[in-house]
Order: sequence, then C-alpha cells, then structure tokens
Amino acid sequence: MNPAVSFAFTFVWGKLPVPEAFVRVAGQMAGGALAFPLLQAASTPYGVTIGGPGFAGKVAMDAAFNEGVGVFWLLAVRRFNINIR
Repeated sequence: MNPAVSFAFTFVWGKLPVPEAFVRVAGQMAGGALAFPLLQAASTPYGVTIGGPGFAGKVAMDAAFNEGVGVFWLLAVRRFNINIR
C-alpha cells in the first residue's frame, strides 16, 4: 500500500487504527528514502538514469492531478469491488 491508501483505510473506512497507520506510513516513507539511493547506485554502472525529469509549474499540477485520479480509481475498485473484465 502507499500512504494515500493507508490514509483512506484509516480515515475513510476506519479499518486501520491511527497508530498503526502512522507506523505504516513511516515505514513506507523510510523504505522509499532508503531504496532510492541504493537503486540509483546499483544502476549507475549501467548508465541508467533513475528518478525521471523534475516537475515545475503546470507540469507539477498535471502530475499531482493524475496521481489523484489514479488513487481515486484504485480506492473505488477496492471499495466497491468493481470487476474490470
């Protein structure tokens, strides 16, 4: 799960206690913070760029909007058990 899903499980559906949600989100953030430099160091010898382009201005807003739409559909599918076949 990502932090947005943990947030929804805690505050929207009430299925996750707040202390557990805090620990999960902290673990998710710590895992990302630790994994990124390790992945970047492992990929550098092969000439692979990790991290993608930077975001600024309207592009950042577009990226944030698209992330929000993606999370909405993820939660909708999970909440209403939408069958996508």
